[in-house]
Amino acid sequence: MTSATSNLTSGTSNLTSVTSNLASATPNLTSDTSNLTSGTSNLASATSNLTSDTSNLTSGTSNLTSATSNLTLNSFNYSLKHKKTFRD
Repeated sequence: MTSATSNLTSGTSNLTSVTSNLASATPNLTSDTSNLTSGTSNLASATSNLTSDTSNLTSGTSNLTSATSNLTLNSFNYSLKHKKTFRD
């Protein structure tokens, strides 16, 4: 009976220790889950911003290409319009 009582006391002590550890770990788990949720939200927002920035950069590059083309064409037209002939 002494052995059984000793085992019961030891088991109860272990259960108390596990319960205490679980109680201690639960707030940390809750905090970690909250941080993970927040981090995931921030990542989604950053990804959206990157997509938008990439789109704007593509559009800006296209506009710059178009403006360069127009400038080249206008310069060519100007040179044709003001071209001097050998008679001049």
